[in-house]
Amino acid sequence: MKNRLLFFIIMIFVTCCSVTTQQALNATFTFSGMRYLPHISSALLQLKQEFVFKKPNYTDYYYPTPYDETLSYPKMKFWTEGKDCCDLFSLRQLHRLNLAYNNFTLSNIPSSFAQLSRLTHLNLSYSFFSGQVPSEIALLSNLMSLDLSYDIHYDYDHEMSISLLYSPTITFAQNMTKLRELHLNNVNFSSLLPESMANLSSLTSLSLTDCNLYGEFLQNIFHLPKIQVIDMSFNRNLTGFLPNFHFGSKLNSLRLHSTSFYGRIPYSIGNLKFISVLDLSYCNFSRTIPSSLKNISQLSSLDLSFNNFQLPPALLIMPSLQYLMLGGNHFTGPLTIPSPVKNLSHLSWLELSFNNFDSQLPPTLFIIPSLQSLSLSSNKFIGPLTIPSSIKNLSHLSRLELSSNNFDGQLPQALFIMPSLQYLMLEDNHFNGPLTIPNVSLSSQLTYLNLDGNKLIGKIPRSIFEM
Repeated sequence: MKNRLLFFIIMIFVTCCSVTTQQALNATFTFSGMRYLPHISSALLQLKQEFVFKKPNYTDYYYPTPYDETLSYPKMKFWTEGKDCCDLFSLRQLHRLNLAYNNFTLSNIPSSFAQLSRLTHLNLSYSFFSGQVPSEIALLSNLMSLDLSYDIHYDYDHEMSISLLYSPTITFAQNMTKLRELHLNNVNFSSLLPESMANLSSLTSLSLTDCNLYGEFLQNIFHLPKIQVIDMSFNRNLTGFLPNFHFGSKLNSLRLHSTSFYGRIPYSIGNLKFISVLDLSYCNFSRTIPSSLKNISQLSSLDLSFNNFQLPPALLIMPSLQYLMLGGNHFTGPLTIPSPVKNLSHLSWLELSFNNFDSQLPPTLFIIPSLQSLSLSSNKFIGPLTIPSSIKNLSHLSRLELSSNNFDGQLPQALFIMPSLQYLMLEDNHFNGPLTIPNVSLSSQLTYLNLDGNKLIGKIPRSIFEM
């Protein structure tokens, strides 16, 4: 009952304090610099009359330890006429506070949060705060979860983005030794990571995307004993390399997208038995992709696109993969698809664009049962496009990109009978001869077809207007 009452009071607080600017200007009472609406205050005072405030029996079973009435005696008892009962920072007993996904109209984060010394969870994310993160937050030494993540404000006139929440340092990390989750996405730090962050031994999740961090990433963070999630994406001036990973690591998600990490992926990455998401795209990794990745039985999403890898990977044998992105590297030679394709039973997204594959396209590629999107654009695939008749059984394939290659010969009619295909990109090839499209049923899903830059001849078939 006590917890339900506290929840109800907090809901009233959020209602009475989330007022528009005009409403605030029309208010007549002030308290500690905050304005509140008199009619809402009156309603809360009437609500107070519905409760009987009775001090607890300290010898009761529910109070086995000495009772502190200053902390637990009902706060409504002290609500009086002319006093702001919506003052958040008088709720000193709060352990969890979540104000995420509100609109605080670019106001500053109050330094008074430091008064809520019992807080273990503070979430102010995506609520349109601005200005500097108050250093007083460092005083919340009991915090286990802190989320100040922020939506970037876009200035469409100047086509640039501006981060409105910033902090010159992250020194508060050295005081919050109990932190398990630290999420500060899009908070502009413009600084190095403090070494104290590598000492957060309880940390399970670290997300600092697009924070304008620079310098070298702290290697010890990879080896924190409980770390499960690391996301440092979009810090383009943040450098570093991957360490040798220990067998007992609990890491299950590692995202370094659009950073300046470099070097090779160590063979020991196969020790990350729990990792399901690995995103190292748009970095400076090079050499070969280690075959030890096939030892990770839970890996479902692998993005290594736009790096400097040289040799084609033997990765398609990983049965757990759902998303495989390897575009924008320097792969050459033939594209090899393992047999039987049942080993690829979960693969739904395959991205191999912007490489230098120069063989004929293996027909077995079109019988991967769960495939939804296949992108092979901007390679050097050659010869006629051979499509097996079983392609009509690809009930999930909705996007097929084969543009900017060296395919020639006639367009296979089988391309137009796939039941779920919506986007078909075949431009900038050498397809020739007449355009022949079979009569298709009215249930065709094709909404985008690009044949630009080929050598097709003859009349446009009437069947194209029935698609």
